[in-house]
Amino acid sequence: MTGTLGISPETLHARLYQKNILAPLSPAAAELLRIVSKPEKEIEVRELAKHVSVDPMLTAKVLRMANSPYYATLKRIETVRHAIMVIGLVEAGDFLTFQLMKGRLAASTTFQHFASDDFWLHCYAVGTVARSLGNPTYLVQTLPSELYLAGLLHDIGKMVMAVQIPGEFQACLKRAHSAQIPLFQAERQLLGIDHARVGADILTQWKMSPRVARSVGFHHFPDKADEEICEICQLVEFANLLVNIHGPGQSGSPAGHDLSQSSVMRNDMRPLASEETQQSIYKRIIEPLVERSEIVLEKEAEEGEESPQEPQPQAAPKPSSHVPAQRQPSLWNRCVSRVRSAIGL
Repeated sequence: MTGTLGISPETLHARLYQKNILAPLSPAAAELLRIVSKPEKEIEVRELAKHVSVDPMLTAKVLRMANSPYYATLKRIETVRHAIMVIGLVEAGDFLTFQLMKGRLAASTTFQHFASDDFWLHCYAVGTVARSLGNPTYLVQTLPSELYLAGLLHDIGKMVMAVQIPGEFQACLKRAHSAQIPLFQAERQLLGIDHARVGADILTQWKMSPRVARSVGFHHFPDKADEEICEICQLVEFANLLVNIHGPGQSGSPAGHDLSQSSVMRNDMRPLASEETQQSIYKRIIEPLVERSEIVLEKEAEEGEESPQEPQPQAAPKPSSHVPAQRQPSLWNRCVSRVRSAIGL
């Protein structure tokens, strides 16, 4: 179908799916992704550290994260294995997956209503919240690692569009915000295709998990997904709406997100549909994500961070509009608090 911009499907396909973006993950990256996608109890720290250590870039990123003021270590972390133990196996695996995926589309892109840093932070947050929903107490069957990957990559089609067809993508952003309609709707109107479909196609070309690729294609319409992936789509949609409402990050969508219209709420999926559960997710998952946003985007490195033993005061991350500023402690205060606790003050 041709959109109102008048670009034929053949031309659009040729521009979106060029060779530079279709190459699958390298064998080393694919193996690392396979390891971190396993259930936590099946992952060996030594094996994970071994695969990370062969990549100098990933090694530097993991060490930088472990030595950041957020973790307030009293001694500098020098090895990947120690860094993974400090960060935590699950969080380290999620961070590595994030870096692998971000590295595939590393272009710095800034348009009105869309910036690459905000986009990747949003994706990381959706993946993290989606993982938290993979809890047996929520009567969920999907593996947390699969939910994380589907959440992390749910909007990957937007970045593909921003990199491959920037002018047309900017037109879609403008239409969505001026008309206050969902971005995927503006994309369909102007291009005849949306970012969910583009994301599913790209992930298939990258030889990612078929279930994850297909769920990305249906994350805006989980009720239309087949039974095999319906739960993944429902939970990613729910996580996406929670992050769109509370932050952190932003992926170009206009305001006006309504959690009550999610498949989870419409189908009364207990206990996730309860306000008590949603508040718990916000306090346990989203608030710490807002605080950790500087580490995810490696702001410390950009600012020339000194050694972790003598961290410099840093500005607190911008608080969500839904949270009073005083409830967001700065990284410096968190660091001091942990050090004082560690030495018994």
